[in-house]
Amino acid sequence: MSVLNKTAAVIVTFNRSGKLMAVLDALAAQTLRPDIVLVVDNASTDDTAALVQARADGDPTIRHLRLPANVGGAGGFMPGSRQPTRWARSISGCRTTMPIPDRTPCNPCIGP
Repeated sequence: MSVLNKTAAVIVTFNRSGKLMAVLDALAAQTLRPDIVLVVDNASTDDTAALVQARADGDPTIRHLRLPANVGGAGGFMPGSRQPTRWARSISGCRTTMPIPDRTPCNPCIGP
């Protein structure tokens, strides 16, 4: 598979381990799964780290990046998009996002 055909999912989370596990389940159920799933943990104080590590132990596509402090969503996507891999150095352009129901989407790539 060409480098240009590789996909990644970057998930930024803080203290929402239940929702995070649902997102990981949804990604695992996809017909075409991402080649890498990077969970950026914004210094969660719940069981996020343990659950992600347990999931990563059984799925080599899952990577866990734990930040030393909660730097917010954009602050989490910055190091997440810069994680070096063998096939991609950054994620750029229009991304598909799944807005959280209690938040207003601000991504210009999401249509009206």
